Amino acid sequence: MNCPKCGAKNKEKAEQCSACEIYFIKWLIAQHRRDEKRLKSKKPRRPAWMIYSAIAGALIIGTILGLRTGRRSLEATDAFEAKLFKDLSEVPLDGILTDARERGKSFGVSISKRDLRGFVLQGVGAFNIPYLRVEARLAGEGPEIEDTTHASYKEFKRTPYRCVLYGKRGYYTFLGKEVAEASECWTLGTEGRIENKLMVTYYVWERLQWVESTQQWALFSPEQQRRFYRSFIERNYNADAVRQDTLESKALFLEVGSSLRKKRSALAVAFRTRARRAGAMYRLNHL
Repeated sequence: MNCPKCGAKNKEKAEQCSACEIYFIKWLIAQHRRDEKRLKSKKPRRPAWMIYSAIAGALIIGTILGLRTGRRSLEATDAFEAKLFKDLSEVPLDGILTDARERGKSFGVSISKRDLRGFVLQGVGAFNIPYLRVEARLAGEGPEIEDTTHASYKEFKRTPYRCVLYGKRGYYTFLGKEVAEASECWTLGTEGRIENKLMVTYYVWERLQWVESTQQWALFSPEQQRRFYRSFIERNYNADAVRQDTLESKALFLEVGSSLRKKRSALAVAFRTRARRAGAMYRLNHL
């Protein structure tokens, strides 16, 4: 074979050139890397604002997608949030914006739906398993739990479901029709608990229930999901939270100076809870 660098003839399958003493594989890898760098340097660079916008968009979308619960009963939430992220026109915010205009007059600033977008999505995103689980326990309807060890969690996390089917326990990667006739099913997960003022992660099996209306195993039935979500909304997006927003907004206006951007942010904070509640109620009405 001929050396790719100097062209000298070498024995077949030789690893090193007898003339220039390069190692063929190392030289080829280095050459490939140089070619890659050369190609990248020729590509036109995007303006910095485009890069930052792409990163910000990816972070927001990642946060939304991070709300996925892994439970089939909530899979539709992702598609719903993706659609809502693009268009907020269906969420009733007119009353909030009217009050915002009145409040903003004295500060010479106004806000639009775009300024409330993040808060609306937070309300929508509150429809997830962790929050529903809390509300279920407060209502005395939380699923039965079995603690497990870290070693067991690592062993079964690739098969996060265990079911008793025809009297025999098995472990599954997902809950399909093959376990529809199981006598019981559990799902593996983690749970944060406060111990000595510190958050400790526990690994647990949670018992699922068979939901006749959907013909599938789930932590909660659709009726429970609606009830627990409404309970979450009433406990967190209430009049007390609105008053706290108003106080925080007043404090922010004392610090913003002449910055129009900061003034808009301060004004939006005054309507944070109301926007979250609007998003949450819109999601609740579309369950």
